[in-house]
Amino acid sequence: RLRARTRVGSRCVASAAPEELTVTVRRGAGGGLGLEVSNANLVLLQAGQPDLRVGDIIVGVNGTPLAGGYVGKALDPAASEYAFTVSRRSAEAAPELEAALRGFGAKLFSPNLDAPEVDGATRARVEGVLAALEAIGTAIAPAQPSDALLGFWKLLFASGRSAARGLTGMAQGAGCEVVAHWQALSAAKPTAQIVEVIADPLLRRHAVAALKGSAAPAGADAAPAAPDGTDTVRPVCVTLETYQRLELDGAPMSESTLALPRTTTYLSAALRVVRFDSAGGGDAAGTAEVAAYWKTTPEEASAEIKRLAAEPLGGSAAAAADGGNSDDEMPLWERRRREDAQYDADASGIP
Repeated sequence: RLRARTRVGSRCVASAAPEELTVTVRRGAGGGLGLEVSNANLVLLQAGQPDLRVGDIIVGVNGTPLAGGYVGKALDPAASEYAFTVSRRSAEAAPELEAALRGFGAKLFSPNLDAPEVDGATRARVEGVLAALEAIGTAIAPAQPSDALLGFWKLLFASGRSAARGLTGMAQGAGCEVVAHWQALSAAKPTAQIVEVIADPLLRRHAVAALKGSAAPAGADAAPAAPDGTDTVRPVCVTLETYQRLELDGAPMSESTLALPRTTTYLSAALRVVRFDSAGGGDAAGTAEVAAYWKTTPEEASAEIKRLAAEPLGGSAAAAADGGNSDDEMPLWERRRREDAQYDADASGIP
């Protein structure tokens, strides 16, 4: 059934030109099409329709243009098969796909990070939307490329468990949860920061953990020639992020080094996709992970961090706090330093 609803070394990757084509769509054994289509006829989810892709814009049915009408109203309910005319890889789909990604990604940081939707239907939807956006590829053409690449970026989604565990290592304790995660890239030092809001049942509140360091080009990465015609281009940065300083609520906690080689594709001025290898960071060694970040202003990030830090605990962190703990009165610095040995062991494997 249809349901409406730091300037670093970089290269450019071209996306394919948009095209219009006709695909066959068939009803399943239960009579449904297995599609979720927006009010603008954009395919957001498809199951069992191999010729149709997430991100396709349906512009006609059985040779008749929709002319702005909704596709669901153009279908003969008695028919078992339809010929959809679709526009594929159209830049017009990008804004709505980005909006859908933000909506799906908001479910990642739910009060319970182990909720089924993180690894189930929501994950499949997010990955489908990401693939569609990557196929479209929106060009970035600011006066200075770094103007688009630098700034505060909020994590919307990560395919592996690194988002739930956190990169700072401060959510490793029992009952701790990452509530939100940002990365900041700046021309001024520190050129790279990771900030996470942690629900800590021992503290009975939220804490703010931060990694501070730098981001630099990682090896040679030749730039292919810009494409001709209507094809768009998008910057891809291969960087080595190195973090030497860990802070908790502004207080220094550790000087150990964490290195993160990552490949970032800037799909638009507000959306970046990061790929990296988990390399034993809790998932199977060598597992490729994908993370999506949305650009915010420093003021928006600061305001959200302050708001989250002031909120009461929720989810399993609240349950753990209510359960009590024999050392919940221990000063934070003492408890964290007692956990340093375990943290160092864990951090060595964080992706």
